[in-house]
Amino acid sequence: MHGYKSERMKETFSVDKSSNIAIYGAGRRSLELCNVLIASDYNICCIVDREPFVENYMSIPVVSVEDFEKEGNDGIILIIGLQDGCKHEEIAKWACYKCHIGRILYIPTKYRKSLADMQTIRRAYNDLLNGEYSKLHNIPQYYELKNELTVIELGDKRISFWCPSNILYTQTVEDVKRVLDINPNRDEEQQLSKYLGVKLSECSSYQSLIKWDRKEIDYPEDYVRMHQLEGYSFDEDILLNNRVHLLEKYRFALKFDMSFFIDSPCLGTVRDNRLIITDGCHRASFLISEGYEFVPVSISVEEYDDLLDMMKKYED
Repeated sequence: MHGYKSERMKETFSVDKSSNIAIYGAGRRSLELCNVLIASDYNICCIVDREPFVENYMSIPVVSVEDFEKEGNDGIILIIGLQDGCKHEEIAKWACYKCHIGRILYIPTKYRKSLADMQTIRRAYNDLLNGEYSKLHNIPQYYELKNELTVIELGDKRISFWCPSNILYTQTVEDVKRVLDINPNRDEEQQLSKYLGVKLSECSSYQSLIKWDRKEIDYPEDYVRMHQLEGYSFDEDILLNNRVHLLEKYRFALKFDMSFFIDSPCLGTVRDNRLIITDGCHRASFLISEGYEFVPVSISVEEYDDLLDMMKKYED
């Protein structure tokens, strides 16, 4: 089998005088931070900026975002020096996915961090700004998930991992006909194909439920219609009330960390060059709607190799 990547979410790093540090931003606060670090004998290898206004600052190269992406950034610690903390998460995400940097000092907001990790990173960033460099140890890495399926848990028969949400599909019409033992007419089957066998991120049924719950639309027509076509006998008010409580449960769980979703990964299977979710479409759709690009998924160990091969074909 392919070699498994160990879970990276608990990996940490430290900042010391032997570290290779890059600073993002060439504004006033970034340059002040650069001055202080240099005066304290820290090694600044470059300053990164979207629109560099000089080639060098105090003999330190000032490089564009595009040039930084092209460089080999192994071993780099990136410090985001922008005054606007709302921009930090976007830049950290860029550094992780585009530059393959996991060691980042920044102000986190919500992406794939537990509450404890977020607090630790925020404290470390404040220690940096306050010049308390001796405290810059055991800082959680940003989750580097690009080009790998980071394993959460490996068992004898199943493996759970962080899966890119854009490769998840709903079950096909044939799956539902077989499992639910239904025989829709031609018109109903055509209508079902609107919701089944499609990318989960584009499935109008689950999207309508979440939009309705957020009061963005008046009625989740596609969600109710899908259940009708699948032959379910249900009281509409009871169904929708149940789904409201379900989404409230997800929102409450997400306030703390990802442990609820990690402990209850979506179940999937690999078939016809697709990763099909057989259970957990509500959980995955909720996380996608919250901006998560990776969700916990569990498949059989045998299928994991098939999935890696399938993703390699997409990359090629």
